[in-house]
Amino acid sequence: MIFKLAFAPRKRVAWAIDCGFRLQFEIHLALALNKKMATYPKNQLVPSIASESVAELMVSLADTAVDAAISSGALDGIPVVGLATGAMRAARDVRQAFLVRKLVRFLSETASLTDQERLDFKSKFHDEEQAEEFGGLVVVLLDRADDLSKPIVLGRLLVAYAKGAFSQDDFFRLARMVERSFTDDLYLLRGFSSGNMPRKEIQAQNLSSIGFLYQAGFDGGDLGDPDSGGILYQISQYGEWVVRYGLEG
Repeated sequence: MIFKLAFAPRKRVAWAIDCGFRLQFEIHLALALNKKMATYPKNQLVPSIASESVAELMVSLADTAVDAAISSGALDGIPVVGLATGAMRAARDVRQAFLVRKLVRFLSETASLTDQERLDFKSKFHDEEQAEEFGGLVVVLLDRADDLSKPIVLGRLLVAYAKGAFSQDDFFRLARMVERSFTDDLYLLRGFSSGNMPRKEIQAQNLSSIGFLYQAGFDGGDLGDPDSGGILYQISQYGEWVVRYGLEG
């Protein structure tokens, strides 16, 4: 059976104009994203994670020494960081400098992978193009991170993915969820038990809207206690993963 959609002439014109604007918007968006992605050191993140020498450098680098290491050029040998620091020096870009620090924090977490785990991680990509696409998406997410704590969480989640804790799709879903969250809200998940009612209701609603919690009912509470009752929440699988692998790594 074929269903036909009938539009009045005026509605057809409005619908066609709307479709035209949407198509034009999508084309501009795609071009903008391609241009933006070209500014990131896309192809170097996976080799940096898989490199034994990079892991050794990250282990030996204290967090307080990062600025000195960047200024001295000690990190220029790390493919993804070297490209970012080069761009930072050329343009004296504060945002690029912030990205370098986020990359260092991220790689400091992935340095915990063993030699075999790094080889296994690298083997997840059939060719350089796949590795480039993966690395580019991760660097974009790191660039969007609004503090220096999220790169640590993302680095720990990548370690969990490299060890087979969840799929690549789940890794990127988790990474995007973390990027959209307030960091302080994330840490509320550590003390969360299924069915309880967080007193910080706004934070619980935010975590629920992102997908780390979900509403599981409503408690009418006690008439004598105005603070009792409220929405019941349960922690989702993604919430459990971010606590187990991202916050307690």
